[in-house]
This record gives sequence, structure tokens and C-alpha cells, in this order.
Amino acid sequence: MPKDLIALTCPQCGASLECDSTNMKIFCQYCGTPILIKDFITQRRIDNSDKIISYNNIINNAINNNDYETVHKYYEKICNIEASENNLLLLSISSYLTGKLDFNKEWLKNLYNFSLTEHEQILQMLIKGTKANMQKEIESAKRISNEKIRKEKIRNIDLNYNSIIYELYKEEKNLKPIKCKCKQMLTFDMKVCPKCGRLRSEIVKKKKRRDNIIATVLISLIVVFILMIIIAL
Repeated sequence: MPKDLIALTCPQCGASLECDSTNMKIFCQYCGTPILIKDFITQRRIDNSDKIISYNNIINNAINNNDYETVHKYYEKICNIEASENNLLLLSISSYLTGKLDFNKEWLKNLYNFSLTEHEQILQMLIKGTKANMQKEIESAKRISNEKIRKEKIRNIDLNYNSIIYELYKEEKNLKPIKCKCKQMLTFDMKVCPKCGRLRSEIVKKKKRRDNIIATVLISLIVVFILMIIIAL
């Protein structure tokens, strides 16, 4: 089928028709009603836009209720209308939250194609959904009668989900504004400080170095404190 061939319904008799989208006007082959192709395409876009808004409202309510089956169902509907990269990513994420796909760390990189607000909302959905699924699996594992198998199952669930939650929290931290030496706050999408011109990467690197030094000092103090207790005994 040619890429520019579209399907439409006659507004008069309801017959199913096909035509080239480059046509300005066609006549229904069954009842003779004239149909303006431009008007049909415009109306279809409006109808689809309204549907997507409606589906997103349903999705938001479902997220609040941890109903990820409904989230997945309506992201599928949205992708049937508009299969953009962002919509397909959301479909993949909802597939993960319903147990249909494994978690993919690459999704976190692709979230930067969304606005900051959308990025944060999707990340919160992932965190909330992952925790809910973890708890659900743990509750299910607790019903295993064999103690050894039960403990092993719960341990594996913890290891699997905690590694995912760690990545999600790390990404959440990356989205938080950082303070430049000149006191200017930089959001994650600001690569250069607008006040002093420092590179964000340079600021982040220095912050990590400072945090590592602080962590090392704290660990050293804890070790010294433990040794003092041992010596005192």
C-alpha cells in the first residue's frame, strides 16, 4: 500500500473509502457525496488530539492508583494514534511496570528528550511503580512454605529491585539543581553557568571530588572510633 494512501468514511452513507492523500477532493463511489480531503485530515487530527488528551487523563488517574495495567493499555492506544519515540518509550516503561519487559537502563538516557517536568513525573512513576511491584513480589514470596526457598526468593527480589531503585534515585539526583561557586543555581539542562561561565561538568566533577573526600574522612573517623573502643576493651 502506498504511503500516501489514506482510509476514510463517507460522511453521508458511511461507506469505507480509500484515496491518495494528495487529492484535494473526491466523490464517494457509492452515493456521490463530495469529500474535501483537507477537511477530513484536519478533523481526524483534532479527533486524535482529543483522544490522546483523554487517554493521558486516564493514565494519570491510573498511576495514582498504582494501576499499571491500565497505564499500559492506554499507552498502547496512544501509540496506535501517534507512534513517536517518546510515546513508544512510555509504552516500554509501562510494559516494565506490568512485568512484560525487564528494566532497561537506556530508558533513563532517553528521558532527556522530554521536558524537565515530564522527565521528573516519569521518573516518579518509575520509582513508585518499582517499589509497588517489589512489595507485591515480596508479599507473594512470603507465602512460600519452605523457609529456605522463601528466604532465597526474598533475597533475590531485594537484590533485583534495589539495583533498579538505586539507578532511579541516582537519576533523580542528577535532575536536581546544583550550585556553582558563584552561588548561581544550574538546572540539569544548563551546560554553562550564565553568571560566571563555568562548565556544568567542571562543577559536577569538583562536587563529586569534595563528596568523596568528605566520605573518606567520615569512614576514617568511624574506623578510629571503633579502634578506640576495641583498645578500651
